[in-house]
Amino acid sequence: LISWVGPQAGQFGVPEWDELMNHLNKITSPMWYTPAVQERVSFANYWRDPMRLDLYRSASTFLADINNENLRKNSTYKRNLLSLDAMVLVASTIDQIIVPRESQWFGFFKPNSTTEVVPLHQSALYNEDWIGLRALERAGKLHFASCACQHRDVPSDRCRVQVWDRATRRFLQPQGSLPALGRWLFPPGAHSWADRTAKPPASHMDAQDAALA
Repeated sequence: LISWVGPQAGQFGVPEWDELMNHLNKITSPMWYTPAVQERVSFANYWRDPMRLDLYRSASTFLADINNENLRKNSTYKRNLLSLDAMVLVASTIDQIIVPRESQWFGFFKPNSTTEVVPLHQSALYNEDWIGLRALERAGKLHFASCACQHRDVPSDRCRVQVWDRATRRFLQPQGSLPALGRWLFPPGAHSWADRTAKPPASHMDAQDAALA
């Protein structure tokens, strides 16, 4: 699982309008948790108000649930995460979109604060292992990487070396490539090359390269 500058622990704020948003957040934040907005606005699914965490946990239809922040935990989420071969979290040190930036590594504002950040390793999410991050790290499967790229530049050529070559590519190398090639050339029931009438599926690496094109 690869995450490029994603708001893993949520989002609270819009940096480009910081001064204005400091006032608007106090007024408008509850609206992000109304059923209509949660259903129709994807951004709302990541909105995590540190001043209204009870409302967030009760009304968030995605993030609070997938991060197992409610009292009733979903063991399937943890089991699925622990089945990964690797989880890679790539964060930007100069990101001006994700607030706080530490959210890219599962850090977030301390409750009732918009200045103090609780890093992942000091959070209940990690120490109580709600979704399996602690176990994944102890197994050597949780990896952290950083880049000096603006948020929108991460999938571009200018950041390819930092994000793709150094932080991502090695985790996507195909495993057992020769047997896989054989299965692709001659799938079950096929006796010759002519039997392959369907367009061959793109490899995992091809799909990633296409996303960067």
